[in-house]
Amino acid sequence: MITGVSPARAWRVTISLAFRAWPLGAVGRVAVVVVSQACRGVLPGLALRRVIQGGGAGWMAVLACAALVPTATSPLWEYFQRGLISRTNQAVTAAVMAAAVSPPGIEHLESPQYADALEAVRTNTRAPGLLFDWIATIAGAAFGVVASAFILARVHPVLVLPVLGAVGLGRLHAATRRRAIAYHDESIPGQRLARRLVDLGTSPRPAKEVRVLGMGPWLVERHRAITDSVAGLLVQGERGPVLAAAASGVAQAVLLGLGVVWLVHLATTGRASVGDLALGLVLLGSAVDDASGLGSAVGADLVTNTHAARRYLWLLDYVPRVVEPTDPQPVPAQLRTGIELRDVRFCYPGGTKPAVTDVSLTLPPGVTVALVGDNGAGKSTLVKLLCRFYDPDAGRLTVDGVDLRDLDLDSWRAASTGAFQDFIRFKFLAREAVGVGDLESIGDPGRVAAAARSGGSAAFLERLAKGYETQLGRDLPDGADLSDGQWQKVALSRSLMRVAPLLVLLDEPTAALDARAEHLLFERYAARAAAARARGGITVLVSHRFSTVRMADLIVVLDHGRIIESGSHDELVATEGRYAELYGLQAGRYA
Repeated sequence: MITGVSPARAWRVTISLAFRAWPLGAVGRVAVVVVSQACRGVLPGLALRRVIQGGGAGWMAVLACAALVPTATSPLWEYFQRGLISRTNQAVTAAVMAAAVSPPGIEHLESPQYADALEAVRTNTRAPGLLFDWIATIAGAAFGVVASAFILARVHPVLVLPVLGAVGLGRLHAATRRRAIAYHDESIPGQRLARRLVDLGTSPRPAKEVRVLGMGPWLVERHRAITDSVAGLLVQGERGPVLAAAASGVAQAVLLGLGVVWLVHLATTGRASVGDLALGLVLLGSAVDDASGLGSAVGADLVTNTHAARRYLWLLDYVPRVVEPTDPQPVPAQLRTGIELRDVRFCYPGGTKPAVTDVSLTLPPGVTVALVGDNGAGKSTLVKLLCRFYDPDAGRLTVDGVDLRDLDLDSWRAASTGAFQDFIRFKFLAREAVGVGDLESIGDPGRVAAAARSGGSAAFLERLAKGYETQLGRDLPDGADLSDGQWQKVALSRSLMRVAPLLVLLDEPTAALDARAEHLLFERYAARAAAARARGGITVLVSHRFSTVRMADLIVVLDHGRIIESGSHDELVATEGRYAELYGLQAGRYA
């Protein structure tokens, strides 16, 4: 998943991210760490030796200051650390969100690999901040170890060996940490599933079905089983690091003990002064501790924090399949020959069976086209291809003879509009929930009100406590609650904000409405389509209700990703094929 993202680049980007997020905090964190580190071992040791050897009050002051500095700088230490991690957290969240919404297509959002990486970063947005904190810790520890080792070597070269040994012990953690990361990555799909189960149990939308079906205990039990499995993987992964840390701690104590014994031996045999003994005792403890921490940071912490930062960079580097053309062609002001699909074939990434196969279809300018077929026939896939959420694997999709891949994509999207079955409940102000259908006109009350009337939402939005200024969403302060059908009408109104679009896509957008309401609504869309015919505007409708479908100029019947019939309602009924069969099943309702 993180192939191609080097650790060195992860460090560079992390340092840059921290400095951009909070320059003062980045500099302050490194400075406080280095100063504190110097006052933990080197300065107290040197000052103590001078005091013992008869140094004056100045060295006593140095000794006192060295003892006070770590305590005095502790609040600064925490202030810079917490602030830096918090701000890099915000920067990472913003960058990941921008990376997720910037690709023109949506294949990355439907990819399990991308979802796993997104989950890993979402649950550990602190990782880049921690990596910078790790860099600061490395700077302080390296200073302490190098300075202490140099001074200890002046007392006796053998005293450097415990320090070097402690660095080696810390490095042993790296291998066990890599295995722990592998177990953590294996647990991510389970963590995603567990979070979805929590959403099912705690969100209002599924609450009715959960209770009617008595799913509550079942959800809790399944969540417990999944989290137990996840916890088992994480515990199994941490077993090695814990054992390595315990063994390292024991070995570190032995090294320190041997160093102290050697110091005492030097002092008792006259090869070291009492001042050297005091200096060595102070430095050995801090140096061995710092050396172990340095080894662990360069090993285990490096592996952990770098891996997390590389996940973040993998998301930023993700190359989408749908890309902007290098030399975009302008979108026509009006359609003259229409939209054509020629031998189009498409299979979803990771899939093995094509969603649509050998689809050839011409959508003349100014027509209303209905796509009909069973679930999974390929209707919504064609809608996604028309939006250019995906590109065909084979064949071409052209607009007035120009390949859709060569058109300016932002302009094509701006010339299109749509409403979908899986519409979003935008919990904004009512005028915003409608107005986002055309961001350039979101501040135009007249346009918003006109779209709301056309979409059928004005009748209830205008009766809200503050009208179009009312906050939507019962779970928000002073938020108004809407029924499913009302939310759907808001979504339909949103799709009517753009005036005379070239392409209108209606992918089962009225599932929550009754047949009469749907019929009336599509009559309004038909009127809008008629007005847009001067520009050659095309409306594509997906619906299972044939009272609505029969209003279309052209009906296309799909089955297992292939077109099996096409024509007008009367023509298809006369052929007595699949459409006639489906229509006959519903005809009694509309007699």
